[in-house]
Amino acid sequence: MRNFERNKKAILKKLEISENDFLGKGVESFVYIYGTSKKVVRILKEGGIDYLKSLRKLQELISRSGISVKTPLITDVGEFNGTIYTLEERIEGQNLSKIFDSYDNKQKEIVIKDYFDLLTELTKVDVRNFEFGQIVNTKDKISDDKWPTFLYKKVKQKTDLVREQLEKDVLNFEGKLGVFSRFMDTKFDSVEKNLVHGDYFYDNVMANSEPKITGILDFSGWTTVVGDFRLDVCGAIIFLEHSEKFVKYQQVLIGVAKQRYGTDIEWFIDFYRIYYSLFLSDSYLYLRPLYDWCIKNLNDEHLWMKLVASKGVTF
Repeated sequence: MRNFERNKKAILKKLEISENDFLGKGVESFVYIYGTSKKVVRILKEGGIDYLKSLRKLQELISRSGISVKTPLITDVGEFNGTIYTLEERIEGQNLSKIFDSYDNKQKEIVIKDYFDLLTELTKVDVRNFEFGQIVNTKDKISDDKWPTFLYKKVKQKTDLVREQLEKDVLNFEGKLGVFSRFMDTKFDSVEKNLVHGDYFYDNVMANSEPKITGILDFSGWTTVVGDFRLDVCGAIIFLEHSEKFVKYQQVLIGVAKQRYGTDIEWFIDFYRIYYSLFLSDSYLYLRPLYDWCIKNLNDEHLWMKLVASKGVTF
C-alpha cells in the first residue's frame, strides 16, 4: 500500500492534479477531475493492463446497449511504476448520497424510485454468449454454466480467505454454509442471463438537481457478473440501510419490488442478504464496519429460519 500511495502522488503530480480535484474512491480506485471538468482520472489500487483491456471491452459493450444514462468508458490507459491509471469521460452530476439532502421530500421519493427503476435498463445489455459469473479477467475470476454453482464457488472462494475468523465469529459457520448450498436446489432452476452490476447502491449512482439520475458508476471486474437480475434488485434495497438518509426508503422499494416481481421477491431479498454477507466477509481484511454488518446478518437466526422455511430446505 505504501508503494501505491507513493505512485498515486507521482501520477497526480505528473498529470498536474491536486487533492482539491479529488472526487471519490471505491474498493478498487481513486478518482480525480482531470484537465477540464469533462474528464476524470481513475488510479487503480490493483489490476494490470490485461484486466483493463478486458474491463474496457465490457464498458464498450454496455455503452453500445442503449442504456438511457451514462456509464463509464475508458478512453486512455497509463502506468507509473506498476500502478495503472485510466482517463475516462466524466459523468454529469454528483453521487446520489451527496446531492440527496438538497431535494425536498417529493423529489427524494421520485429519485429513489428512479434509482430502482434504472436496474431494468441493464437487461438491454446482451450477455447471452458469456458464462454465468465474472466477465472481466481478474485474478479471482470464477464462471460456470450454472448460476447457483457460480454463487457457491464465489462464496467458497471469498470465505476461505477469512475462514478462521468466520469460524470464531459466526455460530455454526460450517452448518450455515451447508444450508446456503442447499438453497440452490429450490429457487434457481431457470435463471436467465442478465448483466448484474453487483455493487448497485447510492454511491454508484449519479444524479443532478432536477432531480434526475444521470449515470451508473463502477462496473467492476470483481463484482459485475452475468447472472440473476434479482441480485441487483435485492442489493439496491439491502444496501440502503448503510446510510441513515436512505434506510427509511427500504420499505418503499420492497413494496415496489413485490408489485413488480411478486411476493416471492422477499425470499430473494433475504437470500441475497446472506449471499452478500458471505461474499463480503473478506472485508475483515480491509473494512471492519462492513465485516461487522456481515457477521450481524450471518448470526441472525430469525433470518435463517425465514429462509429455511421454504419448501425443500432444512437446517
